[in-house]
Amino acid sequence: MGSIPSRRFFVNEACFHLLLLAYNLVNWLKLPCLPAEFQTATLQTPRQRILLTPAQLRRARNGPTRALPATGYQETAWKYALRPIQ
Repeated sequence: MGSIPSRRFFVNEACFHLLLLAYNLVNWLKLPCLPAEFQTATLQTPRQRILLTPAQLRRARNGPTRALPATGYQETAWKYALRPIQ
């Protein structure tokens, strides 16, 4: 929240509560979905190392699928994160 979105108090309060909710949800999802080294990391670390992973969108018979890089740290983290979600 680098800047205040409005001059109206209630708009700013609603924006702050939405940001707080998003922050709490991400921290709550870190427990079951991320490896142990991300449990105490700031939110920027998983964002940079996992969410910003380049991928390709491919078409298959069953519909679109994503193809992650075959090697690297991101693949291990993605597989670990997707296991409890599935």
